[in-house]
Amino acid sequence: MKKKIMNENGFTFLEMCIVIAIIGILMMIALPDYRSAAEKAQKNSCDANRKMIEAQVESYYIDNFEYPGTDIDPEKDDVIEGLVEVNYLKSFPECPIDGKYTVNINETSGKIEVECSEHTKAEENVSG
Repeated sequence: MKKKIMNENGFTFLEMCIVIAIIGILMMIALPDYRSAAEKAQKNSCDANRKMIEAQVESYYIDNFEYPGTDIDPEKDDVIEGLVEVNYLKSFPECPIDGKYTVNINETSGKIEVECSEHTKAEENVSG
């Protein structure tokens, strides 16, 4: 006597492979978009930090009629550390990808430039 095999409900191996392939394709499409969005967010955060530092240097100048420098604290030669010491900045701003900020002040023209070692001017011009 032959046993009748019951019709089992479930997915076949082929159906599971198709679903996994579809998920893989969707991941390949989404991953580059995620990476570019993350890079753009990091750059925007760095830009915001640089603008904040520039604004606080200008604020210090307005309050004290001189640009910050080693006169804030003779032990410190970094403008940003000096601004933190005199509470113009709450804490030392950090680049999201561990860049180091440098402040360049041209006292004759009053131009303040804050640069990041990881986000260079060339990147800004290329990415917009």
